[in-house]
Amino acid sequence: MSILPDRSEPSPRRLSVASCFAFAALVGCGSHSPDTVNHDSGVDAPSQDGDAVETPGGDIMGIGGGSVGGGGRGGGSGEGVGGGSVGGLSGQETGTGGSMDGGAPDVAGDTASPDGSPPDVVDAATDMQVSVPPFVAVGYAAFRGYSTDGKTWTQAHDPASWPAGWMGPPVSGDNQWLLRGGCYGAGRFLAVGGLTLTSANGIDWALVEAAQANDGCAYGLGLWMTNARYSNDGVNWTHLPLAVSARKMIFGGGLFVAVGDNDEKGGHVAFSSDGKGWTLLAISYIGSSSNGRGYNLLTYGGGKFLATNLAFSDAPIFEWDGVSPNSFTETARSVVLGSNVSVTDVAYGRGAFVIATPGALYRRPLGSTSWQKTAYTGTGDINNLAITDSLYVTPGAWSADGVTWTKSQNSPPAITKLLSTTGP
Repeated sequence: MSILPDRSEPSPRRLSVASCFAFAALVGCGSHSPDTVNHDSGVDAPSQDGDAVETPGGDIMGIGGGSVGGGGRGGGSGEGVGGGSVGGLSGQETGTGGSMDGGAPDVAGDTASPDGSPPDVVDAATDMQVSVPPFVAVGYAAFRGYSTDGKTWTQAHDPASWPAGWMGPPVSGDNQWLLRGGCYGAGRFLAVGGLTLTSANGIDWALVEAAQANDGCAYGLGLWMTNARYSNDGVNWTHLPLAVSARKMIFGGGLFVAVGDNDEKGGHVAFSSDGKGWTLLAISYIGSSSNGRGYNLLTYGGGKFLATNLAFSDAPIFEWDGVSPNSFTETARSVVLGSNVSVTDVAYGRGAFVIATPGALYRRPLGSTSWQKTAYTGTGDINNLAITDSLYVTPGAWSADGVTWTKSQNSPPAITKLLSTTGP
């Protein structure tokens, strides 16, 4: 009997995908340094190699690894669900709708309204409907921002207080202020990293716990899961038996999946069918050099997970249907994209997987085995890509078709994770 949930009829679902911020390309890859301790608070600060670390008395948060561009990276999440759409890049593709968390709708207004406006959710604390912005971004220096249209950004409000002993204001860098990832589900946003923040509307945020380091998070199966903990309410957390590093983390098709890179085992892909424990897949990184192993880009859609690596041009393309621990494939990147092609992000939307490369998007519709290459203009490298029915969105630019891009207003700085709450 399979240890995984039955997904004999998976519906296309899409992750709002984020990747390492383009800032990484400017500053280069971080070097390995020992973890440090904030002696004012007694809290471990994230190490300079880009891994979250643990608070006193807890388990080990990450499994080592050099970061890209100083350690910033986001954790994937399961918000964003495949939706019908026509057009975009090359032809017409139609998807199937669902909930933002990768499962059946579980909160009021779980899908966007017919006019494309942000969904309304019910705040459990007040029993009132709350309008949720369709795009929320988190990143360095505890930054949180939101956009009501994908074209103009506004900085969100800071919590009433920061962790005791932390000297503000937040500063940029691979430190305790870095928000490495975020997720959305059941009417709640979470932003995680050196600290954990929560919001019902993406605008007003509160501190969840003063010292709780996590690499990423995702929502599904009625709970929140990070690389090292799980929670039924997003506030009270239980340690997992095994913690993994999570360059990206996502929920889809009844599974939580986390990918990591550059640890002593050469990276990993881990999954959980209950949100309370991780199992590692026996991946091999076909075609990769010994120092180019690991995955740090991840998305889900059409019943499949797809991952690759931002930094290594010879990293393979990983695909998995989640049916069994052995049903994944790893295809040499050169077979798909050609030799020495860098990847800046992966996403799913409008019924297709999308791989972003410098100057071009590769698109593979559901049911197809061929990737269609289309050049784009008007923006630099595409990172933190989200695809909805009406827009392709990054923190720095937006496009109706993925081909012609326009610069966003008040673009947020140094983003590690872009969340889409409306679905494609």
